[in-house]
Amino acid sequence: MKKSQEEMHSLVKQFESEKVSISKFSIRENVSYDKMAYWIRKSKKKEQSNSNTLFKEKRKFIPLNLPPVAESEMLEIIYPNGVCLKCSSSISNDKLQSLIKLF
Repeated sequence: MKKSQEEMHSLVKQFESEKVSISKFSIRENVSYDKMAYWIRKSKKKEQSNSNTLFKEKRKFIPLNLPPVAESEMLEIIYPNGVCLKCSSSISNDKLQSLIKLF
């Protein structure tokens, strides 16, 4: 018997709330194992897609308003290609080393 999309979504929710194998559930509900497995995968993909969309919305740029650093506290790196990089003089040695190696 062919089940509608709504019926299959309902069965997937029911399956997820129970602690039973797909095989046993499929036999009990008179649905083929392959069809049940397909709808479970499809449901998980949809949930994953929804959570990815929410995650992407949360990753939007948030501007930071930091107090300006005095010029004397600034460190300036000028690369041979003319790019000028200014950063705080309180930068860690590791970060400073990695900035210098960029060129």
